[in-house]
This record gives sequence, C-alpha cells and structure tokens, in this order.
Amino acid sequence: MLHIIWKDGRAGNDEIYYKRNLTGNPAVYEVPGYVSGIAFSVKPTLFTDGLSIEFSRPLAAPFWITLQDVLGRPIIRYESGPVSAGVQLCGNRIATLPAGVYILTMESQGKTIGYCKIVKVK
Repeated sequence: MLHIIWKDGRAGNDEIYYKRNLTGNPAVYEVPGYVSGIAFSVKPTLFTDGLSIEFSRPLAAPFWITLQDVLGRPIIRYESGPVSAGVQLCGNRIATLPAGVYILTMESQGKTIGYCKIVKVK
C-alpha cells in the first residue's frame, strides 16, 4: 500500500495533502497492539477534530499518553490517575492542532503499551 503526504501552497496557503493508492484500500488503517495482556487501539487514525483511545488491561494502574510530531517533539502529554482494570475508552478533542502526521504513544508501569501513527487533516 502506498501513502503519500506532501505540503504545498496550491490553495493560497501552505496545506498538508494526503493521497492513497488507487486500489480502494483505506487511507490509514489501524492495527491493535497487544503487549503484556493489554489491547490498544486508536480510532480514527485519520481525523479532523478528535479521536478515541480504547484499551483493556488486566490490572488497575495509571497510564500516560504522549502525542509527538514526526520529529519526535512532544506536543501533548496526558497523565491519568489510577484506572481500573477492564476496557477503557478515552476521548480527546484536539481540533487546535495543525494538520500533519503525529505519533501517539501509550505507556503504563514503565512500559510502552502501544503506539499509532495518526494524521490530522484540515
């Protein structure tokens, strides 16, 4: 699958554009990660103003979510209080971010639970 992301000024100001291959496959797909009995997924990975983070965990513990740009600079860091075991759903409104590609990482108890590349479109 081929994904192309570029930036140009065709609309009068610099915009980030995205093009997928011509096979009809989705532009961005999600692969849930499973680490130490924890399932992790982010929906949608191509978004305009918000996304949902869903995870399940066997034990109660706090977690951290970090949103970074493609250069690895942290943009947002969220730290939860203790979260109970079971399936959790987090919603986050991030409409103020500029359009671009970001990497969302979730950590708990010193381990990376999962990460996902996400694309913010205008």
